[in-house]
Amino acid sequence: MNPAAIRNAGLKELAFIVKSSLYHNQKARKLKEFAEFIFREYGGDFNLMSREDFKVLRKKLLGVWGVGPETADSILLYALGKPVFVVDAYTKRIFTRLGKLSGGEDYGQVRKIFEDSLPKEVLLYQHYHGLIVEHAKKYCLKNNPRCGECVLEKKCEKNLV
Repeated sequence: MNPAAIRNAGLKELAFIVKSSLYHNQKARKLKEFAEFIFREYGGDFNLMSREDFKVLRKKLLGVWGVGPETADSILLYALGKPVFVVDAYTKRIFTRLGKLSGGEDYGQVRKIFEDSLPKEVLLYQHYHGLIVEHAKKYCLKNNPRCGECVLEKKCEKNLV
């Protein structure tokens, strides 16, 4: 969690550290790219980075190799405490099955739906996203969902059991 340590670590060492995650070699390179970005743009200072205008910072983050919208928004929400809703495959899966999304929306459209529907509060966004992830991992699985155990079963339009 230290940009300087990540910057100074070798790629093989970093890949070993993140080996438990999928695609650890790619993730190691992405971490190095992100650490370089923090030093290049903000002298390695997260506080300075957090004071950057939100739209400017998000655009800069999206310009870093390996950082897409979900990663950029995760950094903004969880690391920098910015009120942006993180959309992931779990979010899309649950809310498509509930009939709240068609399934064809892009990242920005889904994010806007949530941000327009919820108070713009960092802790609420973090908690809500965490609950979505937990629910999807436990019940709303991609394959073989556990609909019969799901508290949303009666509201789910795509009951798959």
